[in-house]
This record gives sequence, C-alpha cells and structure tokens, in this order.
Amino acid sequence: MADTVLDYGNPDGGEEMDASYENNPIIDPREAQLQDASMDAEMQQWEEGFQGTEEEFENERKKKVEELLAARPNSTARFYALPPDQAIEAGAKRGISALPALAEEELMGIEENVPGPEIPGTIGKGLDIRYNALHITGQPITQCSTSRLFAYITHYGAQPLGLEWINDHSCNVVFSDAAAARLAIEYLCPAVSTSTAPLIPLPSIEEMENASSIKKVHDTGENVQAAREHEWSEEFMQSILFPRKAQRIPGKLYNAPEKDAAKALQEYNVNVSSKNGTNGENTEGTIPEIYREMEEEDRQRFLQQPEQKSLQNLRGNLWIRWTVESLDVKGNRSAQQSKWYRDHGRDAGKEVVSKVLQVGGADERRELLPGQGRRRGRGRGSAMMDELDREMDAYRDRTDDAVVGGDPEARRRRRRGSRSATTMAALDEEMETIRGDRRDRSASPVRRSNGGDSRNGYADTADNGNNTTIRVRGRGRMRAPSAWDDDRGLFDDRRSGLLADRLRIPAGRSSFTSNQGDRLEDRLRLPGGHFDESRRSLDKRLSPSNPSGSLQDRLR
Repeated sequence: MADTVLDYGNPDGGEEMDASYENNPIIDPREAQLQDASMDAEMQQWEEGFQGTEEEFENERKKKVEELLAARPNSTARFYALPPDQAIEAGAKRGISALPALAEEELMGIEENVPGPEIPGTIGKGLDIRYNALHITGQPITQCSTSRLFAYITHYGAQPLGLEWINDHSCNVVFSDAAAARLAIEYLCPAVSTSTAPLIPLPSIEEMENASSIKKVHDTGENVQAAREHEWSEEFMQSILFPRKAQRIPGKLYNAPEKDAAKALQEYNVNVSSKNGTNGENTEGTIPEIYREMEEEDRQRFLQQPEQKSLQNLRGNLWIRWTVESLDVKGNRSAQQSKWYRDHGRDAGKEVVSKVLQVGGADERRELLPGQGRRRGRGRGSAMMDELDREMDAYRDRTDDAVVGGDPEARRRRRRGSRSATTMAALDEEMETIRGDRRDRSASPVRRSNGGDSRNGYADTADNGNNTTIRVRGRGRMRAPSAWDDDRGLFDDRRSGLLADRLRIPAGRSSFTSNQGDRLEDRLRLPGGHFDESRRSLDKRLSPSNPSGSLQDRLR
C-alpha cells in the first residue's frame, strides 16, 4: 500500500468542495438535482421565443435538445451524495482490521472461485476513462440499496463523494479525484494470492494523476490534438481496465431475513450430513447413485426458495475497476427493466441515511421504507392515507361525543349506522322475503294458487305445521330434503291418477282437453261426432255395405 496521506478537506467547508469540483467532468451533487430543471426552463424559454413554421420548429427543437444534452456530463445517471459524517466515520476505520469472527464467516459462507468479467474495450484508450470513478459489478449489488452500498464501501475505509446507479447489478462510485479513487480501490480489494490469480499491479498515484491531467486537457479543449496523440502503454491500460475481485459484503450488513436464511441453510446441511452419517466426509463411493440424485434434487428445491436465492446473491463475488465513459452509463428504459423496482417499488432504497447503516437494526426500516411510520404496505401516497385515517378517527370521536351529549341528528346517524351490525338472523329473514318476492313474479306451473306458503311456492311449509322448509344461515328459508311421497301437495291433483287420465289432461294446460287416453275409435271422431273418413280403416273404406265379407269379395 502506498504511504500517501490524502487530505479530503473539511466536508462542511464550501471552498474545499468548490476546489474539488473545479473543471471536473462529474456532476456536482449540489447541482445534480437542479440540472434537469434548468434544462427544462431553458427549453421552455426557447420555445416561447421561436418564430417560424411548425416544420421548422420541430427541426430546430431537435437541434436544441442535442445541444443541451451535449453540454451535460457524459453520464446521465442520477448522483447520490455520501453524507459528510459517514465519510468521516469511514476515514476513522482505516488501518489494520481484525480477522472476522467465526460466526461472521459462517454467515458469509464459503467464497466461490468463479471467473471474473471480461476486460472491456475503450474508445480513445486513456481518454475514455473516468479516473475519479470506480465501476463495481456483481450479484450482491442486486440486494443492496443506496445506503447499504455506501455502508459496504465505507466499511473498508473508502471515502466516496457519491454513486451513480447503472442497473440492478452495477454502479459507478465517484471520488473527489484520481488519487482518492486509486486509494479506494486498494482498500476495497483484498490481498490476492499469486498462485490463484495473475498479479496485475495497480497503477501508481503519480501515473493516475498524470493520466487525469491529460484527460482534463482534452475535455477542456485546451490542447485536444496533443492529448489524442499521447501514447498509452498497454501495461497501464490493463491495470486500469482489469476487473479485480473486491471485498465481499460483510456479515455486519446482513439483515434479519438473510441471517435467518443463512441459519436455515446451515441447519439443512447439518441434517443432510446426519442422515447420511457422513459428518462431512466424502462417501461418494458408498452411497448409491439414485440416492445421490434424489438428495441433489432436494437440495436444489431448497436453494430455489426466494430467501435462499437472495442469500446466494448476497454471498456472491464483486468485481471492481475504473469506469469507462462510453460503456458504463445508464441505458434507456433501465427503470422499466429493474427487478429492484418491481420487487420493492420506485421509492425503496433511494433515501441515504446520515450515518453508516446498521442493516437489521432500527435504521433498516427507515432505509427500505422511507417516510413510513408504524403503518406498513401503503406504498405511494402514504402521507395522504395517514391523513385520511386521522380525519376518520376525529369524525368518529365527534360522533360519539355528540351522541353522549344528546344531539338528535347524531343519534339518528348513529341508528342509521347501526344497520351495519345486523345479525345473521335478520339477514336470513330479509333474504327469505326477497326469495318469496322473486317466486311470486315467476311463472312456474307447479306453484299453488291457494294453500301453502305463497312466498316460497311450496304446498307444505313451516307455517302450516309440516317441516318441509328449513332455514340455512346466510341462505334464508329453503326447501328441506324429504323422503319418498312426502310432497303430497307439491303437484296438482290433475297430475295424479292413471296414465290415461294424465295423458288426457297434460300438466299446465287447463284450457285444453286431450283425447290421448281414449280408444282409437273415439279419437278418430271429429268434434261434431262424425268419423274422419281419412282415418277409417282400409276395409271399411273399400266396402262399407258388406263389412263382414272377405277382402277378395269386396274387391269384385
């Protein structure tokens, strides 16, 4: 580590802050929130003063927008400033730190040896690098809010000015100058063993300051040609762009659900080992293949639980390098594609607390649910909902006081409101009445016109002593299940008797007399008593004078 003392100045002093931002391409955190407003105001002023046709207006407006965007910094990501007191606390943590406790090692799990991302390409080599910003990427970023990420960075002693979110798994951490970023990457990267990874040394602070000055000359336009002709060494570019494995998220920053998930995973592994009787030993040759496959399937199902997936993401590796201006920028529609926004909402995790976040403690609720009191799950408009609740409580109190004081209008409202406490029995009676009214309006042929309960259409009801209806809670009065031949009055008397009689008088046809039960000869008669000649038998129609003769004699 380079023995260089870096003076960050007084965080509360304005002159020191102005000096650190002089000719700096990053967004000043004091002006970041005013930048969009100033651009909108300038566009509105230009539109009001424009004179020309509509087609000319559209063309000139596009040019004006491009001009304003070109005047802005290269990064369009929003800048989140680190609170000064948190930076002071981070500076106090520098130095030799003790080894993590055993409980914290178990909480963080075993580090996986996975390959890092590829080395990115640049446009213009060293002129495409932001020397005062570091790019951090990895799955643990998906589980971090702004404050939690600040807590991670300052936990190892780095002092950033702020950060810019790129997407759910990467961000840019901005420092005061190139020397501060060079010192921060040394704090955030652990010692690397030469036997497991190639040793690519970090650039020196002198090299960083020299490269930063060349880029500043290019960006300010003082000597662009000389800056473009500068030869950047391959060793320097590789040390700048090579992704280095960063420190892992410490166990101190795990919240309560993540700690519970880690404990559940540890208990699961212990139970599996005890069932197999292995105690952690390798018994691959003694356990049948089918049992190993079943055990692996069960383990995968356990690891696919949402809390276990979040824990595995948090335990993943982080990678850090210097920021590339043309590559490490926020893309279009990144908010619509953000899983963090889909899971937690647009407002979750944006508020920056004023000190190092103790995730899992009292400050966690303040970070994840900004502006929330004791009420939960309100989402947007929580203040409005709380105000409505207070108004309802006050109105209810005023109503109670008025009833006690003898206000007739209040008592009348009170009685009207008491209908909401109607008992189930009263609801049954009301439903029974509604059912009866609907049956009276129906045209069912089986309803009796006299006798029985006119409301339900049945002959025997509970009103005349026969228990053929029952009352079901929430359903009103309904016809009870009955045995065979219990419904003596259910059908009309005309529908009882012999088959011939029932065929003679069909159900529901009181004005029509049927002859379906008569003999064939009687049914052949016309209404006046005469036979229908078309319906007579063949022998009578052929020989009416000699009906007793044979067919051959009658045909002669």
